[in-house]
Amino acid sequence: MGADLSVGDMVDGTLRCAYHYWRFDGGGACVATGSGDPVPRGAQLYRFPTVERYGLIWAFNGNEPLFDLPDMPFPDEDLVLGIEVYPLIDMDPWILLCQAPDVQHHRVVH
Repeated sequence: MGADLSVGDMVDGTLRCAYHYWRFDGGGACVATGSGDPVPRGAQLYRFPTVERYGLIWAFNGNEPLFDLPDMPFPDEDLVLGIEVYPLIDMDPWILLCQAPDVQHHRVVH
């Protein structure tokens, strides 16, 4: 569902997703679900090639990047992306949209 694993917890040497409590070992394989359901066959994290630049983590959707990020005619610190918060929805819209039909998330977290 696109949960941010950086806000997860370390539990018994595994990374636990804060959204569904699925747990992943150091190789990225899912070793447990928070609901106690069997781990789906092939449930594993994919490691995207990444680079940090302009205040963001850039990920290539494939095994190897096909190109480098372009150089800009400005210092990197002048190109850092800012975040704008809207007063009516103080969360990323995907969080609100994904939680409504997600029964497993509600069973485990709420």
